[in-house]
Amino acid sequence: MTDVSTTGENYYRWLIEHSADIISVFKIDGSVLYKSPIVERLLGYAPAELIGGNEFDYIHPEDHFRVHAALDEVSAHRGLGSTISYRVRHKDGSWRYLESIGMMASDGSGEPVCVVNSRDITGRKRAEMESDAFVRKLRGQPPPD
Repeated sequence: MTDVSTTGENYYRWLIEHSADIISVFKIDGSVLYKSPIVERLLGYAPAELIGGNEFDYIHPEDHFRVHAALDEVSAHRGLGSTISYRVRHKDGSWRYLESIGMMASDGSGEPVCVVNSRDITGRKRAEMESDAFVRKLRGQPPPD
């Protein structure tokens, strides 16, 4: 077990680096400024591979509109946004479901940035889809498009 003091910058750094959620910081245009280390375990990318890239390049094309709408909402209200789920590309090419919530903040120069907490909900989404498929089959309904 790691001994960590509950005060000071090192404590907060330790919390972020050991969170089960991906913590992302990016500019409004999607330029990635920070990714927490857990991104490598959940999505296969080392944080350094993502920094400087564009956050939106990894989002499934069918989910872009919804993610941009959520970002617009957060930008307009400068508060905590709504929780949304969407697909992102894993380094191995597969798609994973993330559930995210974000808020606007300012970087050291006063420029607005988006801070987002995301968790992998792929297992939950797969279970929901299997359950839905089973219920549709029991009812004799065709699978959805």
